[in-house]
Amino acid sequence: MDDQLAAIHRFASQTGGLAGLVLILFQLRAGHGTLQAQRHIALIVMTAVALSLFLPAAGAILFVTGLIAGAALLWRGTGPDKRHLAAALGFALMLPNILLVRASPHLSPDVAWHAYHLLVAIWLWIIVRILHTGRARTA
Repeated sequence: MDDQLAAIHRFASQTGGLAGLVLILFQLRAGHGTLQAQRHIALIVMTAVALSLFLPAAGAILFVTGLIAGAALLWRGTGPDKRHLAAALGFALMLPNILLVRASPHLSPDVAWHAYHLLVAIWLWIIVRILHTGRARTA
């Protein structure tokens, strides 16, 4: 039973994380408020999720690519006065978390799990701050 729950949790968290990351990237791009654009976003999210279902390795590659793209979007900004190096570094925080903390041979499985999820929570807080600050600047 525990193995089945672990498999369900892994599937839901990885697939949901990928879908969420794609949606965050589109929010960072902003200006996608039309119905046509929303349909395109939904199609891209469904395609990314479908790829990760049929090719699990593709999900990991898409997630890492999305993290790099998000950091690049934030670093580049929309002009020289709108570059957000701190936000880009905050966005990129998830990459070493996935690569070094989640599967660390130096941490016990319990400590790695808790450290990983603590960093996920911090990352999500940073993303909310980035999006909130960006919305305040454009208002």
